[in-house]
Amino acid sequence: MSQRDPQKYLYDILSSCEFLLGFTRNKTVDDYTDDRAFRSAVERELQIIGEALMQLDKVSPETAMQIPDYLNTSHPCSRLRQPQSRYRLECY
Repeated sequence: MSQRDPQKYLYDILSSCEFLLGFTRNKTVDDYTDDRAFRSAVERELQIIGEALMQLDKVSPETAMQIPDYLNTSHPCSRLRQPQSRYRLECY
């Protein structure tokens, strides 16, 4: 089986980030907490990003390492860090 092109994983990451930035614009933590459908959509996109990062690391670790904060956000040993006052998603 041939390996998937690393660019396709990068596209998946970018696409999900762009979706989340638009989808969560003007939303609050209360929106996230109170709306199961909203929460599910956000979590699904985050799963896509995480899976794409893991697969990218397998097929092209040198590319994955070029993503800012890669080891802080997707490495199996990392911990999710959220500011107390609000959730923040940053896509580079």
